[in-house]
Amino acid sequence: MNGRAESGLETLLRLACEDQGWDVEIQVPFRGGRVDIVINGWLFIEVDGSQFHDVGEQARKDRIRNKQIVQAGFRWHRFGYADVVHRLDETLAVIRAILLAGAPNARAAALA
Repeated sequence: MNGRAESGLETLLRLACEDQGWDVEIQVPFRGGRVDIVINGWLFIEVDGSQFHDVGEQARKDRIRNKQIVQAGFRWHRFGYADVVHRLDETLAVIRAILLAGAPNARAAALA
């Protein structure tokens, strides 16, 4: 486990993403907080257990952060425990599909 990861889930997903050859950073500072994983410099990934992120104040903060990520010109996706532990192949397929769509800023420049 990388000493900067905040959970075993983050480590499992980070290792799987690195095995795909993607550029992976963990615990990346963003607007006064941290993003669990950033892939290729623009895809922000949060890895959450349902205990703290499905309801209440933390869920509200998560939604605010999701909006901030998009407004800053990045893409984001959030995965839960079962996505990483029981459906890792599907999770990697989702990440791959987002990456293949291209960085949001690159698409915006192409449309301009």
